[in-house]
Amino acid sequence: MAGPNVPGDRVEALRKAFSALGRDAEFRADAKKIGLDDLSPAGEIDEFLKLAASTPPDVVRRLTDILSTQAR
Repeated sequence: MAGPNVPGDRVEALRKAFSALGRDAEFRADAKKIGLDDLSPAGEIDEFLKLAASTPPDVVRRLTDILSTQAR
């Protein structure tokens, strides 16, 4: 992840590196061992983060309350 004011060329370099990592056989084997066998493409992650960041604070508080109650 990177902040909102990161220059575009750096964002693109990070995306390329993330994509290359996702194609690395040794990394994929290690990720699968710890249950990370579904590596989403960088674009999908970007969209998820935008959605998460736009969630209204009252919704986040309510969800936090619900999840913390279930954890007890």
